Amino acid sequence: ERSGESLGIVDVHLAAEGLDEEPARAHGAGSSTFFPWFGFDEVLRSASMSSFETLVDISNNSTKEFGPRDLFGTKKNGAWVWTTYAQFGEMVETFRAGLASIGIQRGDKVAVIADNRVEWAVTAYACYGLGAAMVPMYEAQHEKDWEFIVRDCEAKALFVANKTILEKSKRFLKDIGTLKTIVC
Repeated sequence: ERSGESLGIVDVHLAAEGLDEEPARAHGAGSSTFFPWFGFDEVLRSASMSSFETLVDISNNSTKEFGPRDLFGTKKNGAWVWTTYAQFGEMVETFRAGLASIGIQRGDKVAVIADNRVEWAVTAYACYGLGAAMVPMYEAQHEKDWEFIVRDCEAKALFVANKTILEKSKRFLKDIGTLKTIVC
């Protein structure tokens, strides 16, 4: 039961959308259908929205302000395992350093073939912090779609979720000249 516990994620969503009180209420904030464990006053109590210039600013503020609170839940072996805002921030910083170490910089594209997971958010925010773009793809997409997207976006790095996807994509990866790093 998460009732009464304030997590802060709605602050990020509202700040990112630049919503004030009335449109936020129209999105369901403070209602029982929109994150019922949040009260509306809690949603708007975060730092001034005008202090944020980028999604990275919002994320950095949230990891500091809500550090010990749960952010992402992942079901493992039938039980929920939670990642806190602080843990997420540490994961982003570590991954950002890893991307920089392989030469990822402003303007580069980092492609990912994986289903939704915490690592998607980590990859996205690590990329944003470097000025790079994350190009997400789902595992269920066709190989020809992966090839087109990786080639078209001129990805410099590709991260795949597992060896099965790596094997499926080996056929076209060697022919993409911009691709310098592949990680499984």
